[in-house]
Amino acid sequence: MKLQEKHESHIEMMDKKSEMREEMKEKRAEFREKRSGTIMKYKTAFADKLGSRLDKIPSDKLEKVSNKLSEMYDKTEANEKISEESKELLLSKITALQDVIDARLEEDEIDVESLLDIVE
Repeated sequence: MKLQEKHESHIEMMDKKSEMREEMKEKRAEFREKRSGTIMKYKTAFADKLGSRLDKIPSDKLEKVSNKLSEMYDKTEANEKISEESKELLLSKITALQDVIDARLEEDEIDVESLLDIVE
């Protein structure tokens, strides 16, 4: 496979991943509007707690974690056995952690794309 074909294949894959993350962001947008203060509090706490350790985790593993968080969000949202208060708290935590991970993944995409542009 030629370098150009690999580059195009990589760009296509990155576009699909970005599209999936955008869909999740839209899905969480309404919830985020209602709970922005709580989400921001957890987002800051997760970023502080994970810190530089997040940089050491490979992107493919972070992608899997992001997908699992999406599944958790859907399951939690559909769960009728927990109280609304508990549900909103859990959804806030999931949303905050996913925001932190997605931000890191977007940084990696930009780095990879700029490296590929340099190679061309």
